[in-house]
Amino acid sequence: MFFATHINSNLKEVQLRLFQIPFILLLTTLAGFSENKSDEIPELVKRLTSENQIERAVTLTELYEKSHYSEHTLQAVHAIEKEFKHMKNQELKAEAGTVLIEFYRQLGALEKIPPIIQELGFISGWQVLGPLKPDHHVSEQWLLDKGPLKAEGLNREVQETAVPAYGEQEFFTRGAGHFGYYNANLALFPNQLVSAVFRSWFYSDGKTPIRLGLGWHHRLQVWINKSPVFKGEVDQIPHVDQKVIFFKIKKGWHQISLRTESSSDDMLLGFYARLTNVNGQPVQSTMVRKSRRGKKPSILNSNDFETPLIEMAGKQGPKQLAGIMLQKEITQLEHTPKNLLKEAFQQQPDKWTTEKLLQLDENPNKRWAYLSKYLETHPEDAWALSELGRISLSQARFWEARQYAQRALKTDPEYWQAVLLECNTLSHMNLYGEALRKTEELHQKMGDIPWILMDLCDLYDQMGLDTKMDHTLNKIRSMRHSSDKFNERRIQYLIKKEQTEKLNAFFRELVREKPDNLSIFIKYAHFLKANGEPVKAENLLREKVELFPENPYLLKELGQVQLALQNKPAALENFRNVMTIDPQNPEIEKLIQLYESEDDAFYAKYRQTAQEISIGSKDGVRVNLHNTVKKISSSGQSSVYYQIIYEIAEEQGIKELAGHSFSYAPLRQRAEIIKAEVIRENETILLSHFNRARLSNPSYRMYYDLVAYQIPFPNLQVGDRVYLEYRVDDIGPKNIYGSYFGDLVFFKDNYPTQKLSYTLILPKDLKFNYRIENMEPVLKQTISEGNAIYEWELNEISIIETEPMMPAPETQLPYLSYSSFESWHDMAEWYHQLIDEQLKLDPETVQIVRSLVDGVQDQREIVKRIHEFVITHTRYVALEFGIHGYKPYQVNQVCSRQFGDCKDKASLLVAMLREAGVEASIAIVRTSDRGQIAREPANLSYFNHAIAYVPKFELFLDGTAEYSGIDELPEMDQGAEALVVDREGQGQLMTIPVSRADSNQQTRQMHIRINRSGQSELSGKLFFSGVHAPFMRRYMEGEGNVDERISQLLTYQIPGFKLKKADILSRELNQPIECSFDGEVQQLLVEKTDGSYALPLGLIAPEYLPLLAPTAERDFPLLLGIPENNQTQIHLQCHGREIIKIPENLVITAYDINLAIEFELKSPHELLIHYQLTFPKRQVSIADYEAFRSNLSLHDKKIKQELILK
Repeated sequence: MFFATHINSNLKEVQLRLFQIPFILLLTTLAGFSENKSDEIPELVKRLTSENQIERAVTLTELYEKSHYSEHTLQAVHAIEKEFKHMKNQELKAEAGTVLIEFYRQLGALEKIPPIIQELGFISGWQVLGPLKPDHHVSEQWLLDKGPLKAEGLNREVQETAVPAYGEQEFFTRGAGHFGYYNANLALFPNQLVSAVFRSWFYSDGKTPIRLGLGWHHRLQVWINKSPVFKGEVDQIPHVDQKVIFFKIKKGWHQISLRTESSSDDMLLGFYARLTNVNGQPVQSTMVRKSRRGKKPSILNSNDFETPLIEMAGKQGPKQLAGIMLQKEITQLEHTPKNLLKEAFQQQPDKWTTEKLLQLDENPNKRWAYLSKYLETHPEDAWALSELGRISLSQARFWEARQYAQRALKTDPEYWQAVLLECNTLSHMNLYGEALRKTEELHQKMGDIPWILMDLCDLYDQMGLDTKMDHTLNKIRSMRHSSDKFNERRIQYLIKKEQTEKLNAFFRELVREKPDNLSIFIKYAHFLKANGEPVKAENLLREKVELFPENPYLLKELGQVQLALQNKPAALENFRNVMTIDPQNPEIEKLIQLYESEDDAFYAKYRQTAQEISIGSKDGVRVNLHNTVKKISSSGQSSVYYQIIYEIAEEQGIKELAGHSFSYAPLRQRAEIIKAEVIRENETILLSHFNRARLSNPSYRMYYDLVAYQIPFPNLQVGDRVYLEYRVDDIGPKNIYGSYFGDLVFFKDNYPTQKLSYTLILPKDLKFNYRIENMEPVLKQTISEGNAIYEWELNEISIIETEPMMPAPETQLPYLSYSSFESWHDMAEWYHQLIDEQLKLDPETVQIVRSLVDGVQDQREIVKRIHEFVITHTRYVALEFGIHGYKPYQVNQVCSRQFGDCKDKASLLVAMLREAGVEASIAIVRTSDRGQIAREPANLSYFNHAIAYVPKFELFLDGTAEYSGIDELPEMDQGAEALVVDREGQGQLMTIPVSRADSNQQTRQMHIRINRSGQSELSGKLFFSGVHAPFMRRYMEGEGNVDERISQLLTYQIPGFKLKKADILSRELNQPIECSFDGEVQQLLVEKTDGSYALPLGLIAPEYLPLLAPTAERDFPLLLGIPENNQTQIHLQCHGREIIKIPENLVITAYDINLAIEFELKSPHELLIHYQLTFPKRQVSIADYEAFRSNLSLHDKKIKQELILK
C-alpha cells in the first residue's frame, strides 16, 4: 500500500525514506493491522524475541514467507533489523542477515545490502580459475604458484579472472561467493558439469580465533594457504553456515582457496564463504595481494565456541530439527526433513508441521490426507479448509472448491485467502464479473497485497481492462522491485497486447537496472529482431559477448540475429563456437548442417514464379501459388519448404487477409522465415514483425507441443501481392517416431488457388504408400542423386464450400495421404511398442486399484468404479511436450499428479482395468467432427484423440469426458474411426457405434392446474439420459443454486414461469439426471375477442424449422447430431373453465423423423397431451431434405395451434 502513491516518483528515494520510518511510528500508522485476524505478522514478530534460538531461527523464514500475503512487510523488516543488531549467536545472525537481504532485494532497497554483507564477513572478491572439468586435478603446486595457471579445461584454455563477490548493482547477478551464487556460473561458466577454483586473501591478528562459515552445492574443498581444512560432498542448495570451522593462524595475510564442482543434473557452482572472528567482527579480505603464503592453521574444536543450530534443534525434537534442516537447505543427515516432519506430525499434527509437509509433497492425495488429519483436531481451521479447496480447484472440482472457501469464511470471516480462493474458482468457471467484483472488494479492504494484486491482473486481463491491468502491474513492480516473476509477467502482458513501444521502454529499463542479467539481454535482443531492428539486436549482443565470450546462450542468439541480417558466415562462426563450448547440442549441430549447405538448399530447384493471372476477381483474396517441398531423410526426419503468394483482388480482401500463420514444434523443430514481403507496383515492402503463440485445441482433448508462427500483413491495398517463403526443419537428435514418416495434405483452401503443388523428396530405397482422393492432380516421378522425387500439381482450385450444420468439410476435400506403414497391423505394433512401458503400474497405484475393486465380482461394476476414479481424480489439462504429442506419460505419474490429456487418461484407464482383471485396449481416434476419410493407407496423421476400449462389454470410455458415465460416450467419439491396439500389439480398425435415439432422451412431465383467472400452478419432473446427461451434470454445477439452474431451463419455453421449489433427485454418474420442480405462472391463458381463452401449445416444444431447416434447399447433407428422443407429457386440469376445442392429433413416421402429438380429453376440465419427437438418424441426405423439411413444417404448425377454454 505504501508504494501506491509513489509509482512515478524516484523509487530509490521513496524506499530510502520508508526505511528510515521509526519502528514504533510504523506500528501506529499502518491502519487496520491489528484488526486483520488472518495476518500472522504480529505474532511472528513477538516470537523473534524468544529465548529459544531455534524458534527465533525458524521464525525468520516464516516472516519472509508470510510477508508475501501481507501489506505489512515493513513491520517484519524493521523487527528483523532490530534483532539483527543485537544478536550474539553468529549463525543465527547470518540467518537474519540472509532474510534481510531477501527483503531488501524484494523491495528494491539495494543500497542496504552491502552493509549487511560486510558486517557478516563475506569475502569481498575472488580470483577465479575456470571452467575446469569436474575431475580436473588441482595440485598443491598450483596452490604454491603465485602466477595465473593456464590449464586445459573443457577443450580450451582457461585462466584466472577477478570477480567481486558483491558490489553496487551486481552482487545478486554476477557476483561469486555470496548472494550471486545462483548466476555466478551462468555469467562466467555457462556449462554443465564444470568446476572452478576460487582464491582470496584475508588478514589475521594472530591472537583471535577465526570462524569460517561455508555453504555449497555439490563438492567443495577448502585450503588455508597450502593446507586442506575441509572437503565435503552433498547434494543441497547453498546456504550460509552449513559448515563452520574455527582456526587460529599467525599474524599476517593468508590465502584461502576453494574448489567447487557442479553435479550431473545441475550446473550450479555457487557457494557461501564468510570470515569473522570469534566475537562476530568481520575479517578483512581482498581478492588480490602480493604476499607470501603463511603457515598451516591450527584447527580448533568448534563446540568450544558455539553450538550449531542443527545440534540444538536435534535435542529439542524432530519438528525443530526438520525446521532448521529446511531453513539451512540441509538434506542429508540420518533422517530427511520430510521423515522428521512425518514423525512430528504423528505426535502432534499442528499447523506449522502440516504447512511444511504440504510444501514438501506434491502428491495431491497425500496433501489431502495431511490436511484431513489436521482437521480432525482443528475442524474449524480456515487455512486448512482453504488448502483443501485449492486442491479441489487444481483438479477442476470447482463446486467443491467454492464450498471449501465458503466453509473457511464461515469459520473465519477475516481469512482473506478464502475469499481469493472463491474468486479463483469463479474465474475458472468463467464468471469473471463476479470474481472481479469480489476481488476488488477484497483489495479495498486489505490493501496492496501482491497476491491479491496478481489476481486482479489476471481478471483485468481476462476482461480486456488493459488500463487497469497496466496500472496494477506497475504497482506490483514498485512493491516487488527486483522480482523476475513480476517482470516476466509484465513482458508477457505487453507482448500479448502488442504494445511494442511500452515493451521496448520496459526492456530498456530492465537492462539499466540489471546490466548483468543475461536472460534479459537475450530476450531484449529477440524482441528487437522480431520488431524489425536486427542491427540494434546485434550491437546489444556483441557488447555482451565481449564481456562473456563463452556464454553459449548469447552466442546462439547472436547467430540467430546474424541470420536475420543475411550474415550467414558470422552466424555459422558463432554456432561453431557454441559447439566448442557445448559439444552435446544437437539443435546447434543441425543448424550448422542446414546453413552450411544452404547454397545447395534442397528446395532451390523447386522454387516457382508467380502465375500469370488477372488480379481482377470477384474474390477478395486469391492464392496465386501454394508450393510445398518436403525432404525426408533415411531416419524419417524432414525439412519442409513453403512458398505462398497471396493477391488482394477486392477491397474486402484487405480485411480477410490479416496475416498468415503456420505451426511447428519448437522442442524438436526450427522455423525460419526466408522471405516475407509485399510487392506493390514497383515497390517492395519488407515484413519484419512476427509473433508466436502456443496452439492447442481443447475440443479434441489432445494437446500438441505446437506454436503458431504468425506473420501479420499491415496496411495492404488492392493489387498487392504478398510473397512468403519459410521452412520448418526437424532438429532433434533423432526422429521421435522411429522410422515412421507420413502426412495428410488437403489440396483446397479458404481462398481460390491458382496453383497448388506438393513435392516429396526421399531416399529411393524408402518405401511408402500413398492415396489420392477427390482430385486428379498431375503427377511427375523422377530419380535424382539417389532420391525419389514425387511432384503433385493441381490448378484452378475453388474455395472450401461450407454450409450450416453440414458434415465435416474434410469428407469432401481433395487430399493426398502417404505413410511408411505397410498396414494398420504395422502401425498398431509400432504404437504398442511406443506406449507399452508407460502402462506398468507401481505398487502404490496397484494398491489404489485394489481398494477400488475390493470385494467386487461383477466386472461391469469394476469398470464403473475405475472409470469414475479416473475421471474424478485426474483432471484434463493441456500439457504436452515432444514425443508426448502421441505418447502418454507414465500412468503412475498421471495418477499421482492427478492430471493428463486424452492419451494419459486412456492409458491410466487401460492399465488399471487390466490390473483389476478386465481386459482393455488403447484406441486412437479420428473424432467424428473431423469427418471420414479413406482407410488406406495406414497413417498416424489421421488421428487426434485417444480413448479406452473394453471388448467384453463393447464399451468405449473417454477419460476426458469428466461428466460422462460409461454408457454416455461424447458425441465427437460416436461414429468416429478408431484403431484399437491390444496388449499384444494387435490392431483393429473400427467405427465406434452411434447410440440409438432411445438411449439419448429428454423428457418433461408437467402437471398444470389453471384457475378461472388464468393463474396456473405447475409441477413436474425433468429427465435426461445419454449424451444429454453429461451436459446437464455440468450445467447443474454452474453459478447459482439448483433453483436458479432449473428455473432457467423452464422459463425458456414457459414465459412468465416463476419457480417456487426445485430439487435434483439424481445426477450421479451412470444414472439419468432427474429433477423435480414446483412453480407458477400468473397468466398462462390469452383472452380472445369472443370471450374465450386460448392456451398456446408452444410450451410443448420449440419450433424446429428455423432451427434445423431454415433454407428450402441444401448443397450438403444436414447434420443433426446424435439420434435422440424428446418427450413431453402434460396433465392439464382447469378449474372454473371448460376445454371446448383441441387440435387434431399428428403422427408422422419417416426415415429421419418420428413425430407424435396426441391429445386425450379425459373430461371438459382435464386433458392429457402426449408429445414425442425422435430423430433416429445422425444426418439427413440431400435427397431426403425436402421431405424432412416438410415434416418439420407440419410439426411447427401444430405447436402454433391453441387449446380453447371457456
